Amino acid sequence: MRRERQLEILDRIVGHRVGGNTTDMYPDMYFSPTDAYKSPERYQEELDRIFRRTPLLVCLSGDVAEPGDFVTLDMMGVPLLVARGEDGKVRAFRNTCQHRGACVAQGRGKGKRAFSCPYHAWSYRLDGSLIRPTHLDGFRGLDIDEVGLPAVPCDEAAGLVFVSFAGREQPEFDARAWLGGSLVDDFESFGYENYQLITTRSTTRDVNWKIMFDSFCEMYHVQFLHAKTIAHLFRSDCSTFDDLGLHGLMTGVRATIDELKAQPREEWELMRHAALNYHIAPNTVLIHMIDHVEMYRILPEGPTRCRAELSLYAPELPTTERAERHWARQAETLINTIETEDMAMADQAQFAVDAGNPPVFRFGRNEPALIHHHEVVEALLAGEEERFAARDPKPVRISAGR
Repeated sequence: MRRERQLEILDRIVGHRVGGNTTDMYPDMYFSPTDAYKSPERYQEELDRIFRRTPLLVCLSGDVAEPGDFVTLDMMGVPLLVARGEDGKVRAFRNTCQHRGACVAQGRGKGKRAFSCPYHAWSYRLDGSLIRPTHLDGFRGLDIDEVGLPAVPCDEAAGLVFVSFAGREQPEFDARAWLGGSLVDDFESFGYENYQLITTRSTTRDVNWKIMFDSFCEMYHVQFLHAKTIAHLFRSDCSTFDDLGLHGLMTGVRATIDELKAQPREEWELMRHAALNYHIAPNTVLIHMIDHVEMYRILPEGPTRCRAELSLYAPELPTTERAERHWARQAETLINTIETEDMAMADQAQFAVDAGNPPVFRFGRNEPALIHHHEVVEALLAGEEERFAARDPKPVRISAGR
């Protein structure tokens, strides 16, 4: 992140602290009807108009850093294979052998020269083309050039890899344009193409995907829900939010922030005193910390069911036992906090919705990232995303108050 941008965010945070522990506020409250968290019709509309139309983040470039590196995953009910080719380009395919449908790869790996189906050993190149079927005589007349792994539109920008399930409506897309200039600038400065996966955790809950995502959209809850875990690390009463069109940046303020009062402005360092919570529409949060990044992808699997993918990345893999213990503790704290506290609240919220009360969720003016995300979801649902994409990035500081 550019130095000037870091200082601009810090100026706003310090202004809030000096001004009496204020925080960024939206001009009005927001009311979200809870039918939207359980309706099968609404769920299908979200799949068709949002998740099958917009680019979806699948991994960091560091996951597929070199030719032959690959990852596999299940997204939107589609088995995916993401691999970097010998030409350095990242591609995505349906991870299904064109003989009998078995997966040609599992998990993740490095340095692959080809993918071989474990069922009958049909082999495919890194660009998805079929090398040859086994038992050639049995498949005499098969047009090998027409039987490759089906490609899924894929693009890479600023250390992030995206895919799209728009199909014929959008055979190609521009990931840089989807992110926008502000996010591209920030992410390129972080060097995500070099980050390494420490651990990942997949959890499926009987919760609508929006309820799960909402957990990452405000700092308001930290002092209460996380009182015994991480509340001592952050100021729950102060945060900033930058409207980045379809995306957003919520800056969480660390408890050390008041140290800046005794330091000259030219010595201020944003990452020592903040956690950068990037919201990438429609379903991903990247939390950039001083020594790692956390990625949360919330994938809908039904009107009241979703899968949360929690991944922890660091600039390099641990090379000592001490480093391994450090990251193991970090991962344990992260997963335990999310699963036993945040997800437990999501479970309760869905139970209440299913029981018919409350009829609406009430989002406060002090929850600007939450309101912004729901405005974006509604715009995407209505096909009106252009009005967000056309907006200039700006901080949300309409008013400030307790």
